[in-house]
Amino acid sequence: MNTSLSLSFELIYLIDWLLKNDKQKLTTLIQQAVSHGLAQDLKRINPNDYLKVSEELYSTILDFLVFLEDTLAENLKDLSASNTADNVMMPAIKKIDDENLNDATLRNSIQDAKDQLHKEREEGHEEAANVDHAKEVLYEKILENWLPTNKETMN
Repeated sequence: MNTSLSLSFELIYLIDWLLKNDKQKLTTLIQQAVSHGLAQDLKRINPNDYLKVSEELYSTILDFLVFLEDTLAENLKDLSASNTADNVMMPAIKKIDDENLNDATLRNSIQDAKDQLHKEREEGHEEAANVDHAKEVLYEKILENWLPTNKETMN
């Protein structure tokens, strides 16, 4: 089982923000889950099956994090700078062959490219909204963040 997770900056910040600002709502949500059947479900699980259930629940964790990230992204659409960067980079991101590129490197490169494009836009550079320029920045960031290994056939 592959147990590495890569979380976006925005998702980590959301979790931190919720813990700092809406802890009571999280507590209420958990209390409701316990009173609406979670406690009974947990009691039904045989302790000998914990390892098996834990492996199955790993995909549930991923699904939950993806749900949070997608919901957060939908609600952040008002941030035009981030959306513009995402929109201009998305076609390039979809074409990347990530077979020799790990998720963390790709996510870090995307975040670095978004940061650079946002900074350029704030400085008034018109090319920051240009698709070709965004691709170029993204590819530069991938090359900066990529750490090839000697075992790879092509570096």
